[in-house]
Amino acid sequence: MKKFLYLLVLVLVLGVFASSTMAQEQIQQARELIKSAQQCYQEKKYSEYLANLEKALKLRPNHPELIYKCAGANALLGNKKEAINYLNKFAGFGLIANLAEDGDFALIKDSNEFQALIKDIERNRLPKGQGKVVVKLPEKDLITEGLAYDPQEEKFYIGSVRKRKIVTVDKNGQTTDFTSSQQDGLWGVFGLKIDAKRRILWVASSAIAEMNNFDKKEENLAAVFQYDLKTKKLIKKYSLPSDGKRHLFGDLTINSKGDVFITDSFSPNIYQISLEKGMLENFVSGPFASLQGIAFSGDEKQFFISDYSQGIFSIDVATKNITKLNSPDSVTLLGIDGIYFYQNTLLAIQNGVNPQRVIKLSLSDNLKEINGLEVLEVSKALLPDPTLGVIIGNEFCFLANAQWNNFDKVGNILPLDKFTEPTIVQTKLK
Repeated sequence: MKKFLYLLVLVLVLGVFASSTMAQEQIQQARELIKSAQQCYQEKKYSEYLANLEKALKLRPNHPELIYKCAGANALLGNKKEAINYLNKFAGFGLIANLAEDGDFALIKDSNEFQALIKDIERNRLPKGQGKVVVKLPEKDLITEGLAYDPQEEKFYIGSVRKRKIVTVDKNGQTTDFTSSQQDGLWGVFGLKIDAKRRILWVASSAIAEMNNFDKKEENLAAVFQYDLKTKKLIKKYSLPSDGKRHLFGDLTINSKGDVFITDSFSPNIYQISLEKGMLENFVSGPFASLQGIAFSGDEKQFFISDYSQGIFSIDVATKNITKLNSPDSVTLLGIDGIYFYQNTLLAIQNGVNPQRVIKLSLSDNLKEINGLEVLEVSKALLPDPTLGVIIGNEFCFLANAQWNNFDKVGNILPLDKFTEPTIVQTKLK
């Protein structure tokens, strides 16, 4: 894809999720700077191109694509040292790009430093981890998002966005439909969580155009469905009232009391369902842009949320104070989807970078800072499009190939032969 198209993607990504005041202001400023940079690139005004990119990067620190573009802009201007510095930072993130084929680096491509960076970035392509496939589902076009595990019945629960249903897989590999849109009015199924003690399945569901039988009148509607695992019947549907705003319930988590907390990817809100009250309420709003995963700390005094375009926040449950977690300059937290707390670390599925990967983030003793990043799994064979997962003992299981890329530019799903079997991959944590 040509450079200006990459920049256009950045503009769209930064624009779609602008929701809260502070985040909206910064993202809006970055959008305008990137648009200006795009225009300057097309007109070959490379000094202005670089200036706009660097201003945008100040608003979006550690943004890999902006860092890579700044490297290219410097190379176009013959600033070899600056270009190499930016590329070293990009390579240090563990990410990849087709550096050798990128014409923006023509003026410095023969230097020893550039040739060494090509090798460094190529090493980032090497597979990492010992993940193994534990489940393959026969329905290829499910578009899977949520994953839960019932330890009592030793059974996986998988949510399908496309087919608007929940599929189970038992320990013998037997696949069964648990429920469907025809039965309960489910929309696309996103996050799933099982309350094993109370035998309840919680389901985050939202109406989006990629699901079967999409009704435009239902767009932006979202709800949480509560199921009895014993009877497989719907107990209650907790609907978010239609308010004319964009909503998408992407993930949820539960505490030991059975209360549920839900992230809204399109609004800057986190919602709560108190098991005692039995109603859906706004828990807290904040400086969020694109909320994704959510996970409690071990003592349940705080929970962590991933923001796809900003990083990771922690929220004190008692005070509702919101803290954005700082991280080393060598770490990028862009594009994190699901997150999971494990022994004072955060496991995360980072599908918004290239290569997509499963990572482990080490935390400070007070859980307020990220100290480092370790790649657990990265492989084209295993990670065409990882989404959400579940911790089972000392193992992490995750959905490895949601296959969101199998829609065309206008949202039509591609033929079935373009799909692979939806896959659950297991990686050991010890």
